[in-house]
Amino acid sequence: MPSRLPRRQFLSHSAAASAGTAVAASGFVDSVAATTQETSLETFVDDAADRALTEYDAGGLTIAVVDGDDVLTSGYGHAFRSEDVPVHANETLFRVGSVSKVVTWTAAMQIVDRDRVEPDAPVDDHLEAVDLPETFDDPIALEHLATHTSGLEVRGRGDSVRNPEYVRPLAESVSTDMPTRVRPPGELPQYTNYAAALTGQLVADITGQRFGSFVAENVFEPLGMSNSTFQPAPPELVPAEGTAVEDVVNFYSDVAPASGLHTTGADMARLLQVHLNGGVVDGERILSERAVDEMHRQWYTPHERMDGMAFGLFEESRGDARLVRHGGGVPQFACEFALLPEDSVGLFVVAHGDEASDAKQEVVDALLERFAPVDSSGARRTPDGTPQRADELGGRYRSVNTTDNATAEKPIYGLFTGQPIDVRVACRRPADNRAGREHRRVG
Repeated sequence: MPSRLPRRQFLSHSAAASAGTAVAASGFVDSVAATTQETSLETFVDDAADRALTEYDAGGLTIAVVDGDDVLTSGYGHAFRSEDVPVHANETLFRVGSVSKVVTWTAAMQIVDRDRVEPDAPVDDHLEAVDLPETFDDPIALEHLATHTSGLEVRGRGDSVRNPEYVRPLAESVSTDMPTRVRPPGELPQYTNYAAALTGQLVADITGQRFGSFVAENVFEPLGMSNSTFQPAPPELVPAEGTAVEDVVNFYSDVAPASGLHTTGADMARLLQVHLNGGVVDGERILSERAVDEMHRQWYTPHERMDGMAFGLFEESRGDARLVRHGGGVPQFACEFALLPEDSVGLFVVAHGDEASDAKQEVVDALLERFAPVDSSGARRTPDGTPQRADELGGRYRSVNTTDNATAEKPIYGLFTGQPIDVRVACRRPADNRAGREHRRVG
Protein backbone atom coordinates (compact mmCIF):
# COMPACT_ATOMS: atom_id res chain seq x y z
CA MET A 1 0.00 0.00 0.00
CA PRO A 2 1.26 3.53 -0.73
CA SER A 3 2.55 5.50 2.22
CA ARG A 4 -0.13 7.85 3.52
CA LEU A 5 1.73 9.72 6.22
CA PRO A 6 0.25 13.11 7.13
CA ARG A 7 2.19 15.48 4.94
CA ARG A 8 2.38 18.40 7.36
CA GLN A 9 3.64 16.11 10.10
CA PHE A 10 6.59 15.03 7.98
CA LEU A 11 7.32 18.15 5.99
CA SER A 12 10.46 20.22 6.28
CA HIS A 13 11.88 22.99 4.17
CA SER A 14 15.06 24.97 3.89
CA ALA A 15 15.46 27.66 1.29
CA ALA A 16 18.67 29.47 0.42
CA ALA A 17 17.78 32.54 -1.58
CA SER A 18 18.40 36.24 -1.23
CA ALA A 19 14.95 36.83 0.22
CA GLY A 20 14.88 33.61 2.23
CA THR A 21 12.42 31.86 -0.09
CA ALA A 22 12.58 30.42 -3.56
CA VAL A 23 10.42 32.08 -6.17
CA ALA A 24 8.93 30.77 -9.38
CA ALA A 25 11.24 30.69 -12.36
CA SER A 26 10.72 33.25 -15.08
CA GLY A 27 11.11 32.75 -18.78
CA PHE A 28 10.61 28.97 -18.78
CA VAL A 29 6.86 28.52 -18.44
CA ASP A 30 5.30 30.31 -21.39
CA SER A 31 3.63 27.16 -22.67
CA VAL A 32 2.61 25.78 -19.29
CA ALA A 33 -0.93 26.11 -17.98
CA ALA A 34 -1.77 29.37 -16.24
CA THR A 35 -2.32 27.60 -12.93
CA THR A 36 1.25 26.35 -13.00
CA GLN A 37 2.56 29.80 -13.89
CA GLU A 38 0.83 31.31 -10.86
CA THR A 39 2.04 28.67 -8.41
CA SER A 40 5.13 29.49 -6.39
CA LEU A 41 8.00 27.05 -6.75
CA GLU A 42 7.71 26.06 -3.09
CA THR A 43 4.02 25.18 -3.42
CA PHE A 44 4.64 23.47 -6.73
CA VAL A 45 7.31 21.24 -5.22
CA ASP A 46 5.11 20.53 -2.18
CA ASP A 47 2.29 19.37 -4.41
CA ALA A 48 4.54 17.16 -6.55
CA ALA A 49 6.07 15.54 -3.46
CA ASP A 50 2.61 15.05 -1.98
CA ARG A 51 1.46 13.19 -5.09
CA ALA A 52 4.59 11.06 -5.15
CA LEU A 53 4.25 9.89 -1.54
CA THR A 54 0.49 9.40 -1.82
CA GLU A 55 0.43 7.49 -5.10
CA TYR A 56 3.49 5.31 -4.61
CA ASP A 57 4.93 3.13 -1.89
CA ALA A 58 7.76 5.43 -0.93
CA GLY A 59 8.62 6.44 2.61
CA GLY A 60 10.49 9.66 2.03
CA LEU A 61 12.19 11.93 -0.45
CA THR A 62 14.26 15.07 -0.65
CA ILE A 63 14.39 17.67 -3.39
CA ALA A 64 16.77 20.46 -4.37
CA VAL A 65 15.99 23.00 -7.08
CA VAL A 66 18.31 25.75 -8.27
CA ASP A 67 16.89 28.49 -10.47
CA GLY A 68 19.49 31.18 -11.04
CA ASP A 69 20.23 32.73 -7.63
CA ASP A 70 17.30 31.00 -5.96
CA VAL A 71 17.71 27.66 -4.21
CA LEU A 72 14.98 25.53 -2.69
CA THR A 73 15.64 22.40 -0.66
CA SER A 74 12.82 20.36 0.84
CA GLY A 75 12.30 17.11 2.71
CA TYR A 76 9.19 14.94 2.89
CA GLY A 77 8.16 11.75 4.65
CA HIS A 78 10.48 9.90 6.99
CA ALA A 79 14.12 8.88 7.00
CA PHE A 80 15.09 5.43 5.76
CA ARG A 81 13.74 2.67 8.02
CA SER A 82 12.97 5.37 10.60
CA GLU A 83 9.25 6.12 10.55
CA ASP A 84 9.37 8.50 13.51
CA VAL A 85 12.19 10.63 12.07
CA PRO A 86 11.07 13.21 9.48
CA VAL A 87 13.22 14.00 6.46
CA HIS A 88 15.14 17.25 6.76
CA ALA A 89 16.87 18.39 3.59
CA ASN A 90 19.93 19.64 5.46
CA GLU A 91 20.63 16.51 7.50
CA THR A 92 18.79 13.36 6.33
CA LEU A 93 21.04 10.97 4.41
CA PHE A 94 19.98 9.20 1.23
CA ARG A 95 21.82 6.79 -1.03
CA VAL A 96 22.11 8.10 -4.57
CA GLY A 97 23.52 5.11 -6.49
CA SER A 98 25.11 6.11 -9.78
CA VAL A 99 24.61 9.82 -9.12
CA SER A 100 27.80 9.24 -7.11
CA LYS A 101 29.50 9.37 -10.49
CA VAL A 102 28.71 13.08 -10.81
CA VAL A 103 31.04 13.72 -7.88
CA THR A 104 33.65 11.40 -9.37
CA TRP A 105 33.61 13.09 -12.77
CA THR A 106 33.75 16.48 -11.06
CA ALA A 107 36.89 15.34 -9.19
CA ALA A 108 38.36 13.99 -12.42
CA MET A 109 37.77 17.32 -14.13
CA GLN A 110 39.55 19.00 -11.23
CA ILE A 111 42.77 17.11 -11.95
CA VAL A 112 42.37 17.96 -15.64
CA ASP A 113 41.83 21.60 -14.69
CA ARG A 114 45.02 21.51 -12.63
CA ASP A 115 47.04 20.08 -15.53
CA ARG A 116 47.68 16.81 -13.72
CA VAL A 117 46.35 14.73 -16.62
CA GLU A 118 45.16 15.31 -20.18
CA PRO A 119 41.73 13.90 -21.08
CA ASP A 120 43.12 12.22 -24.21
CA ALA A 121 46.27 10.81 -22.57
CA PRO A 122 46.51 7.08 -21.80
CA VAL A 123 45.32 6.48 -18.26
CA ASP A 124 47.70 3.54 -17.97
CA ASP A 125 50.55 6.05 -17.84
CA HIS A 126 49.19 7.33 -14.51
CA LEU A 127 47.61 4.27 -12.91
CA GLU A 128 49.69 2.54 -10.26
CA ALA A 129 47.20 0.09 -8.78
CA VAL A 130 46.00 -1.28 -12.13
CA ASP A 131 47.82 -2.40 -15.27
CA LEU A 132 45.43 -2.32 -18.22
CA PRO A 133 46.15 -4.93 -20.90
CA GLU A 134 47.36 -3.72 -24.30
CA THR A 135 44.68 -5.65 -26.17
CA PHE A 136 44.32 -3.03 -28.90
CA ASP A 137 46.67 -0.49 -30.46
CA ASP A 138 44.73 2.50 -29.13
CA PRO A 139 45.06 3.06 -25.35
CA ILE A 140 42.18 3.91 -23.03
CA ALA A 141 42.08 7.59 -22.10
CA LEU A 142 40.15 9.49 -19.44
CA GLU A 143 37.75 10.81 -22.07
CA HIS A 144 36.84 7.20 -22.94
CA LEU A 145 36.07 6.41 -19.31
CA ALA A 146 33.97 9.58 -18.97
CA THR A 147 31.90 8.72 -22.06
CA HIS A 148 31.64 4.97 -21.38
CA THR A 149 33.46 4.22 -24.63
CA SER A 150 36.50 2.51 -23.09
CA GLY A 151 35.74 -0.79 -24.80
CA LEU A 152 35.63 -2.62 -21.47
CA GLU A 153 32.93 -5.22 -20.98
CA VAL A 154 30.32 -4.87 -18.25
CA ARG A 155 31.44 -6.32 -14.95
CA GLY A 156 28.87 -7.25 -12.32
CA ARG A 157 31.06 -9.30 -10.03
CA GLY A 158 32.76 -7.20 -7.39
CA ASP A 159 30.45 -4.18 -7.66
CA SER A 160 28.68 -4.78 -4.34
CA VAL A 161 28.78 -6.83 -1.15
CA ARG A 162 26.16 -7.77 1.43
CA ASN A 163 28.11 -6.75 4.53
CA PRO A 164 30.08 -3.52 5.03
CA GLU A 165 32.93 -5.53 6.56
CA TYR A 166 33.59 -6.99 3.11
CA VAL A 167 33.97 -3.65 1.32
CA ARG A 168 37.48 -3.63 -0.13
CA PRO A 169 39.93 -0.79 -0.69
CA LEU A 170 39.27 0.76 -4.08
CA ALA A 171 42.66 -0.31 -5.45
CA GLU A 172 41.85 -3.93 -4.67
CA SER A 173 38.35 -3.71 -6.10
CA VAL A 174 39.46 -2.35 -9.49
CA SER A 175 42.45 -4.66 -9.81
CA THR A 176 40.52 -7.87 -9.01
CA ASP A 177 38.23 -9.47 -11.60
CA MET A 178 39.22 -6.86 -14.16
CA PRO A 179 36.82 -6.65 -17.11
CA THR A 180 38.07 -7.71 -20.53
CA ARG A 181 38.81 -5.16 -23.24
CA VAL A 182 36.36 -6.33 -25.91
CA ARG A 183 36.72 -3.53 -28.48
CA PRO A 184 38.98 -0.55 -29.25
CA PRO A 185 38.20 2.58 -27.24
CA GLY A 186 35.98 5.27 -28.72
CA GLU A 187 33.92 2.96 -30.94
CA LEU A 188 30.79 2.15 -28.96
CA PRO A 189 29.23 3.32 -25.68
CA GLN A 190 28.65 0.65 -23.06
CA TYR A 191 27.73 1.83 -19.59
CA THR A 192 29.77 0.31 -16.78
CA ASN A 193 30.39 0.98 -13.10
CA TYR A 194 34.00 -0.03 -13.62
CA ALA A 195 34.75 3.08 -15.70
CA ALA A 196 33.88 5.38 -12.82
CA ALA A 197 35.59 3.16 -10.27
CA LEU A 198 38.78 3.15 -12.35
CA THR A 199 38.52 6.93 -12.67
CA GLY A 200 38.33 7.18 -8.88
CA GLN A 201 41.53 5.13 -8.65
CA LEU A 202 43.13 7.34 -11.31
CA VAL A 203 42.37 10.38 -9.14
CA ALA A 204 43.91 8.58 -6.17
CA ASP A 205 47.06 7.50 -8.00
CA ILE A 206 47.68 10.93 -9.52
CA THR A 207 47.11 12.89 -6.32
CA GLY A 208 48.62 10.42 -3.87
CA GLN A 209 45.46 10.51 -1.76
CA ARG A 210 42.70 8.00 -1.23
CA PHE A 211 39.75 8.83 -3.44
CA GLY A 212 37.44 9.59 -0.51
CA SER A 213 40.02 11.87 1.08
CA PHE A 214 40.61 13.81 -2.13
CA VAL A 215 36.89 14.34 -2.69
CA ALA A 216 36.33 15.39 0.93
CA GLU A 217 39.12 17.99 0.75
CA ASN A 218 38.53 19.25 -2.78
CA VAL A 219 34.77 18.97 -3.30
CA PHE A 220 32.83 18.48 -0.07
CA GLU A 221 34.71 20.83 2.26
CA PRO A 222 35.00 23.88 -0.02
CA LEU A 223 31.35 23.53 -1.07
CA GLY A 224 30.08 23.05 2.47
CA MET A 225 28.75 19.56 1.73
CA SER A 226 29.33 18.62 5.34
CA ASN A 227 27.02 15.60 5.48
CA SER A 228 28.20 13.87 2.29
CA THR A 229 30.35 10.77 2.57
CA PHE A 230 31.56 7.74 0.65
CA GLN A 231 31.65 5.65 3.83
CA PRO A 232 29.85 2.34 3.13
CA ALA A 233 27.52 2.38 6.15
CA PRO A 234 27.19 5.78 7.86
CA PRO A 235 24.97 5.37 10.93
CA GLU A 236 23.01 8.52 10.01
CA LEU A 237 21.43 6.63 7.11
CA VAL A 238 19.11 4.92 9.61
CA PRO A 239 18.60 7.42 12.47
CA ALA A 240 15.90 5.36 14.22
CA GLU A 241 16.89 4.70 17.81
CA GLY A 242 18.20 1.20 18.38
CA THR A 243 18.50 0.30 14.67
CA ALA A 244 21.88 -0.18 13.01
CA VAL A 245 22.42 0.18 9.28
CA GLU A 246 23.67 -3.41 9.13
CA ASP A 247 20.35 -4.61 10.60
CA VAL A 248 18.25 -3.37 7.67
CA VAL A 249 20.62 -3.00 4.70
CA ASN A 250 22.25 -5.80 2.71
CA PHE A 251 23.64 -3.86 -0.26
CA TYR A 252 26.93 -1.99 -0.01
CA SER A 253 28.87 -0.55 -2.91
CA ASP A 254 32.31 -2.08 -3.46
CA VAL A 255 33.06 0.55 -6.12
CA ALA A 256 32.46 3.74 -4.15
CA PRO A 257 33.21 6.26 -6.96
CA ALA A 258 30.49 4.59 -9.03
CA SER A 259 27.71 4.06 -6.51
CA GLY A 260 28.77 4.66 -2.91
CA LEU A 261 27.75 8.24 -2.09
CA HIS A 262 25.47 9.11 0.85
CA THR A 263 24.28 12.72 0.84
CA THR A 264 21.50 15.19 1.61
CA GLY A 265 19.29 17.45 -0.47
CA ALA A 266 21.02 20.57 0.83
CA ASP A 267 24.47 19.21 0.03
CA MET A 268 23.46 18.31 -3.51
CA ALA A 269 22.03 21.79 -3.99
CA ARG A 270 25.60 23.02 -3.53
CA LEU A 271 26.83 20.64 -6.23
CA LEU A 272 24.08 21.86 -8.56
CA GLN A 273 25.14 25.43 -7.87
CA VAL A 274 28.82 24.89 -8.58
CA HIS A 275 27.94 23.36 -11.95
CA LEU A 276 25.60 26.23 -12.81
CA ASN A 277 27.77 29.05 -11.43
CA GLY A 278 30.91 28.39 -13.45
CA GLY A 279 32.70 26.40 -10.76
CA VAL A 280 32.26 28.72 -7.77
CA VAL A 281 29.78 28.94 -4.86
CA ASP A 282 29.90 31.67 -2.22
CA GLY A 283 33.42 32.60 -3.25
CA GLU A 284 34.74 29.04 -3.06
CA ARG A 285 36.01 27.94 -6.47
CA ILE A 286 36.63 24.25 -7.19
CA LEU A 287 36.71 24.41 -11.01
CA SER A 288 37.56 27.08 -13.53
CA GLU A 289 34.70 28.37 -15.64
CA ARG A 290 36.37 26.83 -18.68
CA ALA A 291 36.51 23.44 -16.95
CA VAL A 292 32.79 23.56 -16.18
CA ASP A 293 32.03 24.41 -19.81
CA GLU A 294 34.24 21.52 -20.88
CA MET A 295 32.44 19.16 -18.54
CA HIS A 296 29.04 20.09 -19.96
CA ARG A 297 29.89 20.10 -23.67
CA GLN A 298 29.32 17.06 -25.85
CA TRP A 299 32.28 14.66 -25.86
CA TYR A 300 30.76 11.76 -27.75
CA THR A 301 27.72 10.98 -29.85
CA PRO A 302 26.96 7.94 -32.01
CA HIS A 303 25.45 10.30 -34.61
CA GLU A 304 25.44 14.06 -35.06
CA ARG A 305 21.63 14.14 -34.81
CA MET A 306 21.50 12.15 -31.58
CA ASP A 307 22.07 12.99 -27.94
CA GLY A 308 25.40 11.78 -26.66
CA MET A 309 27.66 12.13 -23.67
CA ALA A 310 29.11 15.11 -21.89
CA PHE A 311 32.02 14.50 -19.50
CA GLY A 312 30.40 11.79 -17.36
CA LEU A 313 26.90 13.18 -17.87
CA PHE A 314 24.23 12.11 -20.33
CA GLU A 315 22.79 14.55 -22.84
CA GLU A 316 19.02 14.67 -23.18
CA SER A 317 17.04 16.88 -25.53
CA ARG A 318 13.70 18.09 -24.27
CA GLY A 319 12.01 20.33 -26.81
CA ASP A 320 14.43 23.17 -27.41
CA ALA A 321 16.16 22.60 -24.07
CA ARG A 322 19.34 20.59 -23.55
CA LEU A 323 19.85 18.70 -20.30
CA VAL A 324 22.98 17.06 -18.97
CA ARG A 325 21.99 14.56 -16.32
CA HIS A 326 22.61 11.34 -14.46
CA GLY A 327 20.25 8.93 -12.79
CA GLY A 328 20.98 6.49 -10.02
CA GLY A 329 19.50 3.61 -8.12
CA VAL A 330 20.41 1.00 -5.54
CA PRO A 331 17.97 -1.25 -3.68
CA GLN A 332 15.26 0.90 -2.04
CA PHE A 333 16.62 4.20 -3.45
CA ALA A 334 16.20 6.08 -6.74
CA CYS A 335 17.75 9.41 -7.70
CA GLU A 336 18.03 12.03 -10.45
CA PHE A 337 20.56 14.87 -10.94
CA ALA A 338 19.83 17.16 -13.89
CA LEU A 339 21.15 20.46 -15.21
CA LEU A 340 19.83 22.89 -17.81
CA PRO A 341 23.13 24.78 -18.12
CA GLU A 342 21.92 27.38 -20.61
CA ASP A 343 19.02 28.29 -18.29
CA SER A 344 20.90 28.15 -14.96
CA VAL A 345 18.43 25.57 -13.67
CA GLY A 346 19.25 22.37 -11.83
CA LEU A 347 17.31 19.75 -9.92
CA PHE A 348 18.05 16.86 -7.60
CA VAL A 349 15.46 14.35 -6.42
CA VAL A 350 15.96 11.16 -4.41
CA ALA A 351 13.39 8.85 -2.81
CA HIS A 352 13.43 5.67 -0.77
CA GLY A 353 10.94 2.81 -0.61
CA ASP A 354 9.64 -0.13 -2.65
CA GLU A 355 8.41 2.25 -5.36
CA ALA A 356 11.15 4.84 -4.97
CA SER A 357 11.77 4.99 -8.72
CA ASP A 358 8.14 5.89 -9.52
CA ALA A 359 7.96 8.44 -6.71
CA LYS A 360 11.20 10.07 -7.83
CA GLN A 361 10.04 10.22 -11.44
CA GLU A 362 6.72 11.81 -10.47
CA VAL A 363 8.61 14.78 -9.05
CA VAL A 364 11.23 14.91 -11.82
CA ASP A 365 8.57 14.93 -14.55
CA ALA A 366 6.68 17.74 -12.84
CA LEU A 367 9.80 19.87 -12.46
CA LEU A 368 10.90 19.32 -16.04
CA GLU A 369 7.44 20.26 -17.27
CA ARG A 370 7.73 23.50 -15.34
CA PHE A 371 11.25 24.45 -16.39
CA ALA A 372 11.50 22.81 -19.83
CA PRO A 373 7.97 22.26 -21.12
CA VAL A 374 7.55 20.29 -24.32
CA ASP A 375 4.99 21.36 -26.89
CA SER A 376 3.27 18.15 -28.00
CA SER A 377 0.57 19.84 -30.05
CA GLY A 378 2.47 19.71 -33.35
CA ALA A 379 1.42 17.36 -36.12
CA ARG A 380 3.28 14.08 -36.34
CA ARG A 381 5.43 13.54 -39.39
CA THR A 382 4.33 10.71 -41.66
CA PRO A 383 6.75 8.81 -43.90
CA ASP A 384 6.41 9.24 -47.64
CA GLY A 385 8.33 6.12 -48.58
CA THR A 386 10.83 3.55 -47.45
CA PRO A 387 13.93 4.99 -45.73
CA GLN A 388 17.03 5.04 -47.91
CA ARG A 389 19.04 2.95 -45.44
CA ALA A 390 16.34 0.37 -44.78
CA ASP A 391 18.50 -2.58 -45.77
CA GLU A 392 21.26 -1.47 -43.40
CA LEU A 393 18.95 -1.01 -40.42
CA GLY A 394 16.97 -4.21 -40.65
CA GLY A 395 18.13 -7.37 -38.91
CA ARG A 396 18.50 -9.00 -35.51
CA TYR A 397 19.72 -6.97 -32.54
CA ARG A 398 21.06 -8.11 -29.18
CA SER A 399 22.50 -6.20 -26.24
CA VAL A 400 26.27 -5.80 -26.32
CA ASN A 401 26.20 -6.63 -22.61
CA THR A 402 25.54 -10.18 -23.77
CA THR A 403 27.28 -10.43 -27.12
CA ASP A 404 30.48 -8.67 -26.04
CA ASN A 405 31.15 -10.40 -22.77
CA ALA A 406 34.08 -12.74 -22.33
CA THR A 407 33.42 -13.89 -18.77
CA ALA A 408 31.21 -16.43 -17.01
CA GLU A 409 28.71 -13.60 -16.44
CA LYS A 410 27.63 -13.74 -20.10
CA PRO A 411 24.63 -16.08 -19.48
CA ILE A 412 23.47 -13.86 -16.62
CA TYR A 413 23.44 -10.77 -18.81
CA GLY A 414 21.68 -12.81 -21.47
CA LEU A 415 18.84 -13.46 -19.03
CA PHE A 416 18.59 -9.84 -17.90
CA THR A 417 18.74 -8.23 -21.34
CA GLY A 418 15.98 -10.37 -22.82
CA GLN A 419 15.46 -11.97 -26.18
CA PRO A 420 16.94 -10.73 -29.47
CA ILE A 421 14.92 -8.10 -31.32
CA ASP A 422 14.16 -8.59 -34.99
CA VAL A 423 13.80 -5.31 -36.85
CA ARG A 424 12.22 -4.86 -40.27
CA VAL A 425 12.07 -1.37 -41.71
CA ALA A 426 9.01 -0.55 -43.77
CA CYS A 427 6.73 2.33 -44.60
CA ARG A 428 3.76 2.46 -42.25
CA ARG A 429 0.50 3.19 -44.03
CA PRO A 430 -2.68 4.07 -42.10
CA ALA A 431 -4.77 1.29 -43.65
CA ASP A 432 -2.05 -1.35 -43.68
CA ASN A 433 -2.66 -3.71 -40.79
CA ARG A 434 -2.81 -7.03 -42.55
CA ALA A 435 -3.13 -10.13 -40.42
CA GLY A 436 -3.06 -7.96 -37.33
CA ARG A 437 0.55 -6.90 -37.95
CA GLU A 438 1.14 -3.21 -37.94
CA HIS A 439 4.03 -2.11 -40.17
CA ARG A 440 6.23 0.40 -38.43
CA ARG A 441 8.92 2.67 -39.73
CA VAL A 442 12.10 2.37 -37.71
CA GLY A 443 15.21 4.50 -38.04
